[in-house]
Amino acid sequence: MKKHHNDSIEFHSIANIFPLMSESEFESLKADIKKYGLLNPIVLFNGKIVDGRNRYKACIATGIKPKFINYSGKESELFNYVISLNINRRHLTISQKACISIDLIPTIEIQTKERHSKNMSALRKTGKIEEKAPNTLQIVSSIFGISERVISEAKKLHSESIELFNRVLKGEITLNKAKTLLKLDVQTFANMQKCENENVLNDYIFTKTDLRKISEYMQEFEVSELKAKAFIIKHKAKISNGIKAGANKPKSDFKEIKFLIAENDKLLLQKLAKEKHLSLSEILRNLVKDNVL
Repeated sequence: MKKHHNDSIEFHSIANIFPLMSESEFESLKADIKKYGLLNPIVLFNGKIVDGRNRYKACIATGIKPKFINYSGKESELFNYVISLNINRRHLTISQKACISIDLIPTIEIQTKERHSKNMSALRKTGKIEEKAPNTLQIVSSIFGISERVISEAKKLHSESIELFNRVLKGEITLNKAKTLLKLDVQTFANMQKCENENVLNDYIFTKTDLRKISEYMQEFEVSELKAKAFIIKHKAKISNGIKAGANKPKSDFKEIKFLIAENDKLLLQKLAKEKHLSLSEILRNLVKDNVL
């Protein structure tokens, strides 16, 4: 394959925030460049690629000589330039945007602190704040057009499972699916600790509904039969424990008893209850305790 002297250009760290194309997308790009040539030049800043990583790789793969231009804007605006290009050009899902945004948080936090520092300085000098600075999550949310809640979920997933996080980043699965997969893993681990070996899971008698759900979990979440079974067992055990907990609540010392009483006697009891400022039930209980009845 034809090579050229530009085949070792580095990618800028800002550009690397965004995932590269999928294999199928990259194959389509290669075919397009091979047929029509490189239509959009690759943008460089300080000798590193800030836009056009996929186009550059496609040129290398097809032997097409890439075209380069230098970024002409201010260095302070480079960050927003790269982010804007990628968000507007690429077909990213909400889940992907949320995961990509995690890498931006440290940079945004620095900018937020700088604005806060300027505001505090202005407040000390003039007694006024020029403008109220939004917090980091609000800024990231605004840049990507997604909710702060989704960004927080992506951040949580990143701390709990980098493997699942990367799958979401690549567009293989959604955040919701990743959360379920993570839950399946946790449930499986907890259940295996309790059962100690796989035989306990395999010997468990599953209902037809259980087997249907196991099959659905295996297909939808791409997990093993063992994980799906463990999840079912753990879920049923949780429900069962809840029922037992309710059944084991301390029972009342009182028991309802129904009996017939003459109307006159009832009126006498009601009068007595009224005089003593008690309910009819309390009067009857007191009479029983005092062996009156």
